[in-house]
Amino acid sequence: MPRECSLMEGPGVRLIAENLQGFIGALLVSVYGNTRYLEEFERLEGSMLSRIVTFGKRLYLVFSAGTISVHFLMYGRYRIGEDLADPVRLGLRFNRGTLGFFNTSVHSLEDLPAFDSRIDIMSPAWNGDLVYDRIRDSGGLICDLLLDQTVFAGVGNIIKNEALARAGVHPLSVTASIPPPVLKDLIEETRGFSLLFYREKKEGHDIRDSCIVYGKRVCPSGTRVVQAKMGQRNRVTYVCEDGQVRYSS
Repeated sequence: MPRECSLMEGPGVRLIAENLQGFIGALLVSVYGNTRYLEEFERLEGSMLSRIVTFGKRLYLVFSAGTISVHFLMYGRYRIGEDLADPVRLGLRFNRGTLGFFNTSVHSLEDLPAFDSRIDIMSPAWNGDLVYDRIRDSGGLICDLLLDQTVFAGVGNIIKNEALARAGVHPLSVTASIPPPVLKDLIEETRGFSLLFYREKKEGHDIRDSCIVYGKRVCPSGTRVVQAKMGQRNRVTYVCEDGQVRYSS
């Protein structure tokens, strides 16, 4: 039976990489799909998949002849097993089976790009102190900064909302105005909820059951959750007005 998954934030991408470990060492027989750049992937045919790497929301399939980069966008997913009834962006036929990516952004790269694992929310090398030093003087809104993949690689809208609520910080707070202890706590909550997200998904649980504001109508205090699009990124945000302090300059 085909297996598929739709998890776009960092924890989900990490789980996808784990689920694909069985393809490591497999030979790529052929590629197919509706990507406009299919010829760029054809050069990988006949090469072996040597490892699978994640960084933030990106998945990298590293072959002996090059690398495939996959970004899952808002609604991307993958499937193990072939289903010709469903249009695939990029399909990979290995000597061990078939892997398909749907509603994704895929690119063929010469090599695995360099990146700083210390800002990857799911990496063992994650460094909260480094992140704090990079953002503490920012004049931007914290709701936008949390989604900045050059600072919080792997953080998506669910993690953003839950971290802010758990740290008691209003999404429209100016980052530089947030007191240092509160900002450090927010960074730790971001990391902590990301790991919770990973564990819950790995065990087959719905992460929404562990959320306190995301997708909710009532705050833990019993007041109404305010839902609105906020920040320059204009992403849907959930706020408990009585429990999240707005820090402004």
